Amino acid sequence: MNNTLKIIPLGGLGEIGKNMMLIEYQNEAIAIDCGVMFPREEHVGIDVIIPNFEYLRKNINLLKAVFITHGHEDHIGAVPYLLKEFNVPVYCSQLTKGLIGNKVKEHRIQGRANINLIENKQVVKIGKFEVEFFSVAHSIPDAGGFIIKTPIVNLVHTGDFKIDNHPIMNQFTDIDRLKKLSNNNDTLLLADSTYAEIPGHTQSEKIVAETIHKVIKKTTGRIIMSTFASLISRIQIAIDAAEKNNRRVFVTGTSMVNNVNMAKKLGYLKIKSSTLVNKNELKHIDQNKLIIICTGSQGEPTSVLTRMANGTHQNIEVKKNDTVILSSNPVPGNEMSVAKNIDKLFNLGANVIYNKMENVHVRGHASMEELSIIHKAIKPKYFAGIHGEMRHLYLHKELAIANGVNKNNAFVLENGDILEISKKDIKLLKKQIPAEYIYVDGKGVGDVDDAVLVNRNELARDGVIVCKIHFNNTDMSITETEVFSYGVIKDDNLNDLHNKIIDSLEDLIDNKTSKQTVLLDENSLNKHIENCVYKFTRRRPLVLALLIK
Repeated sequence: MNNTLKIIPLGGLGEIGKNMMLIEYQNEAIAIDCGVMFPREEHVGIDVIIPNFEYLRKNINLLKAVFITHGHEDHIGAVPYLLKEFNVPVYCSQLTKGLIGNKVKEHRIQGRANINLIENKQVVKIGKFEVEFFSVAHSIPDAGGFIIKTPIVNLVHTGDFKIDNHPIMNQFTDIDRLKKLSNNNDTLLLADSTYAEIPGHTQSEKIVAETIHKVIKKTTGRIIMSTFASLISRIQIAIDAAEKNNRRVFVTGTSMVNNVNMAKKLGYLKIKSSTLVNKNELKHIDQNKLIIICTGSQGEPTSVLTRMANGTHQNIEVKKNDTVILSSNPVPGNEMSVAKNIDKLFNLGANVIYNKMENVHVRGHASMEELSIIHKAIKPKYFAGIHGEMRHLYLHKELAIANGVNKNNAFVLENGDILEISKKDIKLLKKQIPAEYIYVDGKGVGDVDDAVLVNRNELARDGVIVCKIHFNNTDMSITETEVFSYGVIKDDNLNDLHNKIIDSLEDLIDNKTSKQTVLLDENSLNKHIENCVYKFTRRRPLVLALLIK
């Protein structure tokens, strides 16, 4: 039996999102997190991107449990997809359990979900693994990391964290617990790298509370605040400010409503019953005393704020003198969508406040100074950065070396890599496991690949031309040609293009060789028409030639 420990990232390295890490020993494995990544502009039509489970399918009995650090989408969003295939227990904190519970209901797999509570400093034993949850400060309550004892080395997986001396819900990063590991000379640190390129110390959530209170106090009109649906502490800040300034609150957006109801039920949100407004009351209360809390801070196409910006929301119309607060930073890849929404909201007459103007959002991740504090507290022998793009991982490696890790023991991993640790050494194996993107498109999971996305982008960029060619087999002639253009050329120019294509096809008829090789082969016919269209338009749309014999 192989007495080595394997660290295998399935997501979250070289990218922002779909975090998932496998830790494997002697044919048993646990996973840390199972999140989604949101699509970028080139992922046309894609809903979310999830980790690749192929390695787990090939080793069907390998995975024994999943441990979740906190309730953000990039850490829990793919849990329902995993549970549809693998019957394994999930361990997480109370709020995270509630958020996963909402997702499990949406996917209608409540009967297959075994979600278990793990509390601060509690230890769960799974096979040869002993997993202890420890508290961290982040932008969501009940966030944590894991101390994992194995027969080879001890691991510290920080999850997403920062060191906040004034956290909104009194949840601190437990540095004292981590310092107790410093006497152990065989610890592997897997640490959040998202802001490893930012010097100094991340600002406290307290600054956001003060700013939002100030903005709400001085604003006279209606206020619309958009943030992540899982950012419960930020929602509490808005509610506190509303109640302090005699305003009422309307919550909208399916995920926002579900999460607020769940957080109220579990006691994470404190809100007076008289504060909330239902949909029927919305038109009958003083709009100047109203705060609307909604989703859409990332410019998602179907989100509440985007529909407001487009003027298509069924209940809320953005009006002149409304104040819109975007309490978040754009996730990498969403910058253009967010900017477009801001422009549209300004055009509608709203006063838009976002993070470049006021401190209405702070990062939930440790900067360089805080990362150094963690390194010095643990004094790890081995290090690999997690949660970040490649530059973040390389810079965090340099920081780890500067804080005492031997350069031969510090690694930059990519998704699919296998870091193997024995009692004697540590090495990055040459082989990799499958870690390609798995796209979720509607009900389809994995049935869209990169080739499909290439076609979608071609259609979006260059349009499509469909040619219906009626061909008479008897005398080898074309009896009729119909041309349909979508996104290529104006209708009043289509006749010219149509005639060019017909002339080109007639030239083929005069060439017996071409007639045999091209007219009887739709692929060759496609290429011929593509060349004709390019000569006429200098564009390369997708061409579909339908040969009807």
